[in-house]
Amino acid sequence: MEKVIAKVGLGFGLSLFLVSGVLAQRDQIPVGTRPLSMGGAFLAVADDGNTIYWNPAGLARMERIQASFMYADLFGIGINNYYASFLSRLYFIPPLTDYLTFGVDWFGIQFGDEELEFNRNQFNFALAFKPPQSLPYLRNFSLGMNVKHLRMGARLENIAETETDANGWGWDFGILYHVDELPYVPGRFNLGLMVHDGGGTQVKHNTDISETIQHQNIRWGMSYRPFDEWPGGKIPISDPVLALDFDERAHVGLEFWLAHTLALRAGWQKDFHTDEKPTLSFGLGIKTNLKDWPEARVDYALTDSPVLPNTTKQFGGSLILKENPRLIRIGEAHIGNVFAALYRSYGLAGASVGTIKIKNVSNDTLKVWVSFQASRYMEPQQADTVIIAPERTIDFPLRANFNQEIINAPDGRLSAEVKANYAYKKNEHVTVATVDFALYGRNSLTWDDPGKAAAFVTYDHPLVKAFVDETLQKVQDRDETSWFSRYNMATALTIFHALQAYGFTYRLDPVTPFPSLADTMRGARYRLDRIQYPAEFLSSERRFGDCDDLSVLYASLLQHAGLGTALVSGPGHIFMMFDTSIPESHSRALPISPQYFIKRNGTLWIPIETTMIPSTGFTEAWMTAAERLNKAVDETMWKVYEVAASQAKYPPVPSNTLPFPASLKQPIPVFDAALQKDMMALEKWKEPYLATFVDSLKLDLTLEDETRIRNFYGALLGQNDDYPQARTQFQAILAQDSTFASAWHNWGNVEFVLGNFANAESLYAKALAHNPFSRGTYLNLAILYQMMIIGGPADSVYYLQKSEEALLKAAQLLEGDAEGAFAILGFVEERTDGKAASFVEKIKERIRKVKDFVYTHFTKYVRRREIRGVALDRHGVKGWGELDQERGELLAWSY
Repeated sequence: MEKVIAKVGLGFGLSLFLVSGVLAQRDQIPVGTRPLSMGGAFLAVADDGNTIYWNPAGLARMERIQASFMYADLFGIGINNYYASFLSRLYFIPPLTDYLTFGVDWFGIQFGDEELEFNRNQFNFALAFKPPQSLPYLRNFSLGMNVKHLRMGARLENIAETETDANGWGWDFGILYHVDELPYVPGRFNLGLMVHDGGGTQVKHNTDISETIQHQNIRWGMSYRPFDEWPGGKIPISDPVLALDFDERAHVGLEFWLAHTLALRAGWQKDFHTDEKPTLSFGLGIKTNLKDWPEARVDYALTDSPVLPNTTKQFGGSLILKENPRLIRIGEAHIGNVFAALYRSYGLAGASVGTIKIKNVSNDTLKVWVSFQASRYMEPQQADTVIIAPERTIDFPLRANFNQEIINAPDGRLSAEVKANYAYKKNEHVTVATVDFALYGRNSLTWDDPGKAAAFVTYDHPLVKAFVDETLQKVQDRDETSWFSRYNMATALTIFHALQAYGFTYRLDPVTPFPSLADTMRGARYRLDRIQYPAEFLSSERRFGDCDDLSVLYASLLQHAGLGTALVSGPGHIFMMFDTSIPESHSRALPISPQYFIKRNGTLWIPIETTMIPSTGFTEAWMTAAERLNKAVDETMWKVYEVAASQAKYPPVPSNTLPFPASLKQPIPVFDAALQKDMMALEKWKEPYLATFVDSLKLDLTLEDETRIRNFYGALLGQNDDYPQARTQFQAILAQDSTFASAWHNWGNVEFVLGNFANAESLYAKALAHNPFSRGTYLNLAILYQMMIIGGPADSVYYLQKSEEALLKAAQLLEGDAEGAFAILGFVEERTDGKAASFVEKIKERIRKVKDFVYTHFTKYVRRREIRGVALDRHGVKGWGELDQERGELLAWSY
């Protein structure tokens, strides 16, 4: 018996010496053909079936079902080393599929002769966990643990059992961290930590004697994958990985693939505590990747030990099953706060309610149909399509087609379902994930994009219509003789005073004051604010609001009245402005300083400080807002959000969904006195402006400067009904310089407006004698002859011919540019907002005839050049009608 025990003990000791003699103080025996060929530097690589042994945390990052095996004849002396593993996601437990992976492996050593046979078997049962993607600080971690069972024994001749037979339990623990998102760290960089045999693994012999046969070993490592494909694709190298491991030894490994088929590997390892030379290793790998077949790999490794014979017989392989029931994975979701007021915007093309990560874990490019559904508040929507390359993750924007019921939904959290449908092997598959998001009621908003407020400009609500209709009905007989009464600013002025009379007041919101919400430096613009809908504001018993409430209300009323509006947002404040539709070119004809207007998109806009509606007049609110904009340090200080453009991005809530009354609770009080006071103030604005020209002409000026100022002043007077003074200015110019064509031209305009057509024709002829290239003079002549046709039907043929001749000259000078001709005449492109213009139909028809005439004849006289049709209108500009003073707006004036 002593002989038997001695021989068995000798065999066991020899096996430990042979397999771990190159490992210094480590008791653990390395396994796996691929890790061994890389010098044992595999802890932070951990991406195949060997990872159960080397670092079970790597299982959590593996998406496929995989089986692996290995065989080696260690050192060529008959010590047989076996290894096999199997791993898979928990596909049979769907809620855990994205977080847990399990695996099992077996490692065995066997040798013997005719008398003695020794074997050792170790089973690892592994479970790995990857935290949810919604945890930003943990999502790059993965954790894994092995529970291991060891059995070993020896057989001598016919003895069935020996005292060396033993079994026991132990555990391993591993961590893997992907540092792809850290600053100053290269992409695809992994760190790993592994505790083998925590606290030591003990076995118990048949003799009831226990001993620690594998002591605890702590190991850490790192790996780096610089690229998938060689940059530029000129060299067929792909998927390189460089790895380093450290415990009692240093391990270095390298692997790369040629043409995605042949792997080349090399390794180096060196003991820290002895003078032993390094151990070198080399390896090859071949893989097949046939479509619709599992991926198979075969590996070979050669180990060159400095103290023992080379291990030349190391073979391994793996089978990766592509029949993955979940090739598409839905990962981390970023769903923003959903605001009921903006519900229509989330389903628009190019818009999104948030993003979600979608990963293709297969080796094939997949076409995926993605849809997003949130219970009863969403309409069924057509899925969006995306193509995802193999083993790639994308951030996919989610559209949400919310329905009208969301308008009346309370604040709270909602759950939504994301579906990713795809086809694989002629079968349809679907991956489903549930996401949560916050829903805020119809009055809530954040100011990260002030253009969102345009969604509250609900100008088609019946209560808004009722307020505008009653307002304009009260002043339908208003004075039309003031300079501004012919422009739509009179409508804005009237509605301004109607709001004032109705009792609206400005009050800073005590909970969410706008100045604090607009503090972009502190991120306050993402705090919630509350905006009242115009119909809600009009129907409320408590008619007070913040600057945003008043701006949205006034903008809605003006929009319904046919005026284009915009919201102006800047440091701690918001107000609005409206489009007068007066062409920029017409600004010189207005009897007030241009500094009170904002030039935008070819027309003049008027800014209004809406917080002054309750307390001051229209003129003060206009002047205050204009000064605020003129004092801006730069153009980015105040940003303009046109309602029409913003509503294309943030459509307003349909009025029929808003639970507010359709009629006013009380009539609008009379406001004639306040209106007349403001109209008188606007009329007086022109006095100091015109006085600046008079004062300038009193200075000691050169003839050139005096002529320029006097001509501008005369044109301004002529367009504002002071014809005698205008004629006087032009005559004064010509008394000093009879060749000044602009004075003859503008004097002709004065006579035209007064109905002195023959005088106008003569003066236009003198203008052309001194400037035969004046396109505006020819256009005026064409319009003059059209007017003379109306006045003298008997001579209509003659005047038609003269009109066509004038247009021919203008067309030649303009090279057939009909749009340029209309620009000279002060017309602007027609707005298609569906709102009726403010002109009476008779005047509109007569203007239309002139436009048709100009356009038809310009097209006729184009010299082989195609002219684009131009639809024009003169919104806000005085019409040509029965009153002589309105004719001036049809003419081109020379400055």
